Amino acid sequence: MRGKIPDYYSEFACIGSRCRNNCCIGWEIDIDPDSLKWYMAAAGDFGDRLAQGISMEDVPHFRTDHDGRCVFLNQENLCDIYIQMGEDALCDICTQHPRFHHDCGGIRESGLGIACEEAGRLILDRQSPVIFMEHGPFSSDETVDFLLNVREQVFHLLQNRGISMKERFNMALAYGRQAQDLMNTDCLEIAELNSMRNEDLLEKLSAPQEREFWLAFFQDLDIMDDRWRICLEKASRCSENNLNFEDTFWEQLMIYFVFRHLTAASDDYNIYGKIRFCVLSCLIIRWILNAVTNEKHAMTQMDIAGLYSREIEYSEENLHAVWDELLFDS
Repeated sequence: MRGKIPDYYSEFACIGSRCRNNCCIGWEIDIDPDSLKWYMAAAGDFGDRLAQGISMEDVPHFRTDHDGRCVFLNQENLCDIYIQMGEDALCDICTQHPRFHHDCGGIRESGLGIACEEAGRLILDRQSPVIFMEHGPFSSDETVDFLLNVREQVFHLLQNRGISMKERFNMALAYGRQAQDLMNTDCLEIAELNSMRNEDLLEKLSAPQEREFWLAFFQDLDIMDDRWRICLEKASRCSENNLNFEDTFWEQLMIYFVFRHLTAASDDYNIYGKIRFCVLSCLIIRWILNAVTNEKHAMTQMDIAGLYSREIEYSEENLHAVWDELLFDS
């Protein structure tokens, strides 16, 4: 099989100063070697400003002010490097964000990350099922080819709007466990959808003791934004366990997580763990939503999903900590 790219990928355009969660605030933005050479060679007053605004400690990166703002982000929330030097002068991270790319088994896949407000709107606000287009070369790895086929079947399950979203979550978990059994025995043939075990795996993952464990686990991870800590604390104190997933938001969210993370099983062979991670991610967001829904100026489900993405998906340490906890855990 070939890699995929979602149909919304080419629609993304940065909304600049209109963004409420600016990606130039609260992040340490590393600078790639080619861009660094360009910045260091810049002359004049702006060249001096570039030299002063770049830290060479560890990996070269842009300095931030006391509010965590990149020093090149002006008061209109626009980039002075872009204004003074043009779009081509942006470093790789600033050019690519929120795009992500994943290479494995000879394929290359690309998508958008929901940490970005506008990307989140494109992905999670849409009502029609997302379409994935073939992209790049064919897979040269048997395991990756198997994972791509498994993922196609999971997409098919998750986009079946004739059944409830909770059923779709449960079927995806059951199918993932069956695919894991096949991988464990080196039988890389696609499982039949109608042969899945009749077991409520979603109920197990969302049980009160599991909820308590995972909310505490996420609080012990590295937290970058105090709002995230507060969200987790509120969810831990909330007794409501509403698991209403009947908005198309949850279909799009789960599809997004599966597209982005399932092929990472090519590294640790933990298919079931990756699907559990995708469902768990939705549960964490749902549990937080339960806790804040009735607050004045409450965060929306999209706000929470974006914050989750920034704290977990964009922290390799946090992401792998969750994956390790789920490793071959049934």
